[in-house]
Amino acid sequence: MNVEKLTCFHFRNYETMSFSFVPKCIHFLYGKNAQGKTNLIEAIYFLSHLRSFRTNQMDSMIMHGCNEFCVQAIVESNHRKEELKVIVDHQKKHLFRFQNPVKKYSDFIGIENAILFCPDDLSLFTSSPKNRRRFIDMELMKLSRTYTSTLSSYQKLLKQRNQALKQSNIDECLVQIYLDQMIEVQSVIIKQRNEFLNSLMNKARELYPFFSNEKEEIGAKYMTFIPIDSDMKSHMK
Repeated sequence: MNVEKLTCFHFRNYETMSFSFVPKCIHFLYGKNAQGKTNLIEAIYFLSHLRSFRTNQMDSMIMHGCNEFCVQAIVESNHRKEELKVIVDHQKKHLFRFQNPVKKYSDFIGIENAILFCPDDLSLFTSSPKNRRRFIDMELMKLSRTYTSTLSSYQKLLKQRNQALKQSNIDECLVQIYLDQMIEVQSVIIKQRNEFLNSLMNKARELYPFFSNEKEEIGAKYMTFIPIDSDMKSHMK
């Protein structure tokens, strides 16, 4: 996948900026501090993930004095070009492919597949399990639209169940319906996360000996609150 052209309006310190990239080349960004080098990388990342790797506050990415920002790009993958655009307005994202609105995030995330490594990524090994799950989810969302839809369904069910539990008169039957549906969806999520990590470790074990002079081994295992087996759903009940 190649980003052929990137354009931003009212994004961070860029009122208007446009960059073109040469296919199949490694590009280096250099310049003085605060010129916007990281902002350019953030714009590419945002088009891939629909979130920033620097902040959860989308308003902070809008240029001071403006009401919205726009990031758009022409990307090429397998000899096919895509026109992508995101407009962020008051914490709402408006997505477009070939100038046509896109309603589902799952139809947009991962078209431009950006991979970022920065010093903060080392916290994956020391921070809470929530951050490691988020990392796996973000990678799977770029690889599988089905996973994106499944994860979205689980988050919606979780919100509905929590709302039902907050009612003064709790409807136990309704809560149980939500729980049963959550078990169905969560079992799929756990299996896919486990398969992803196993696949990732298989690749890592191929490459890691080069970096360790074959003196060390690398490994990771997806640990859950239940065994990952054919009887997984019954363990959740």
